[in-house]
Amino acid sequence: MDPAGRSRETLSVVFIRCTLPLLIWVSISLGSARAEAVYAFTFDEDSPGSVADTGRAPACDGTLQGEARRTTERPGGQGYALDLLEGTGSDYVYASPEKIQNLPQLTICAWVRLKDAPQARDRIVSTFNSSMAGFDLFIENPPDGALSTSNYAFGLGVNGKSTNTSRVTAARPLPDLKDNWVFLAVAYDGTKSDTNVRFYVGTQDAAPENVGEGYTELDGGAMPDKMGELQIGHTSATQEDRSPPALIDDVRIYDDLLTPGEIKEIWAQNR
Repeated sequence: MDPAGRSRETLSVVFIRCTLPLLIWVSISLGSARAEAVYAFTFDEDSPGSVADTGRAPACDGTLQGEARRTTERPGGQGYALDLLEGTGSDYVYASPEKIQNLPQLTICAWVRLKDAPQARDRIVSTFNSSMAGFDLFIENPPDGALSTSNYAFGLGVNGKSTNTSRVTAARPLPDLKDNWVFLAVAYDGTKSDTNVRFYVGTQDAAPENVGEGYTELDGGAMPDKMGELQIGHTSATQEDRSPPALIDDVRIYDDLLTPGEIKEIWAQNR
C-alpha cells in the first residue's frame, strides 16, 4: 500500500475510534431523556399560601384554598404532600389552566392516599367548568358493591364524556387507598375516538402497571380553549362537595402520551 493509502486508512480508524463513543453517548442520552411536565406540583416548598408550579415556563403557581395545608406524610423521602383534611369541598388548590388549553394529548400523574371512604366523583385533579369543558380525574363507583377505600374505580372525564378503570378489559383489583399511597397515571389521546385511554396504577412497593388489557375509549376531543380553574382536590363543575378526605402528592401533567417506561421513572422518583 502506498504511503497516502496508509495515511487515509489511519485517519479512518482514528475517526471511527473517536466518533463512535460520542455517537453511542448521544444515543443513550437522547433515549433516556425525561419528558418535561407542563405542570408539576410537588408541594415541597415551605410557603404559607401558595404552591409552586415547577413545570414548563411560564409557571402557573397554585393557591391553597380554605384549610388545605401541607403535611410531612408523603410517599417517600423528604418534603411535603397536600392535605385536604376531611374533604369538605372548601379545601383544595387552584391554579390557572392556561398551559392545558387546546392540548390534543395528556398524561396526568399523581399520588393519592385516602383517610376515609370517598364519595363518587370526588376529584383528584380537574379543570371542568359548569359546562364540563376540560378534563376531570376522579374516584368513581365500583362495578359491584358499595364505594369504599378498597372498592372503587378511577375515572377520567373530557369535555362532558367519561370512562373509568372498570371498563378496561380484564381490569385487575385496585389497591386499598386507606392509609396507603397509590400512584395513578392516565394517558389520553384526544386525536382518536377509541382505544385512546390507558390507566396505570402502582403502590410504593409495586411499580405502576396498565390496569387490565389494552385501552378503554373516550371520544372527548382535544382540550378546549375555555375551561375551569385547574383544581387539585376539587372541581368548578359543581357547587357540591367533591373533595376527597385525602392526601395528594406530586401532581404532574404532560402534553404527550408517556410510555410505560417514562411513567415508571416518575413513580420511582417519589416513592
